Amino acid sequence: MKKELCVKSQSIETSGITKDYKEALCEYIWNGFEANAMNVSVTFTSNSLGGIESVIIQDDGDGICFETIDDTFGTFLASNKNSLSLQLKSKANKGKGRFSCYAFARRATWKTVANSNGKKVAYSISINDENKNVYDISEPTPIDADTGTVVTITGIDNLHQEDMSYEVLAECLLKTFAWYLYLNRNKGISLTVNGVAVDFTKYINTEAKYSLQGTTQGNGLTGGLPPVRFSM
Repeated sequence: MKKELCVKSQSIETSGITKDYKEALCEYIWNGFEANAMNVSVTFTSNSLGGIESVIIQDDGDGICFETIDDTFGTFLASNKNSLSLQLKSKANKGKGRFSCYAFARRATWKTVANSNGKKVAYSISINDENKNVYDISEPTPIDADTGTVVTITGIDNLHQEDMSYEVLAECLLKTFAWYLYLNRNKGISLTVNGVAVDFTKYINTEAKYSLQGTTQGNGLTGGLPPVRFSM
């Protein structure tokens, strides 16, 4: 069934959605972690010429609740998740993150399993740049499976295999997620790209110890204060 997107004050085209495919991928990864996922993975498929045919982001989180789909998915520039959950991101994206695929692709499909009235149901959601103000949602069906979501992004232009390699994505992913992986290092939370785990120790020196010391004389700081030490 097709539903109209409830656009809040701005069109999708003028809303400030990222145009960087790496930042777009980060939005979908965050969506998984915000859904309490323990594991999020990013993979891709390619064609015979080395072009990217699809990008798949999979998580084992809570899934997308069908009963609140109009609030959590159908409302643009407003997001129930951002107002009700702990903010993991540095700034709220106001419901724009799920449309970030338009930075590098024309279509996205979510296949999700979520709890509904004490049972688990599966259904799908899809968006297409031919009509950005409409999203298509299937009827939920009962299923015996773990909760989670798989986002498949297709209709991709100008991305090649090297663009999706871990080596190319690592800097952006570490900058965005190293702190979160570090803070949750004892919970077993993981992020993988093409089977390679994003290792926060490449970005955060967990063994480092730092000290600052100085002395105030008159109005100037010249050295001699008791050292201030912290460690991670």
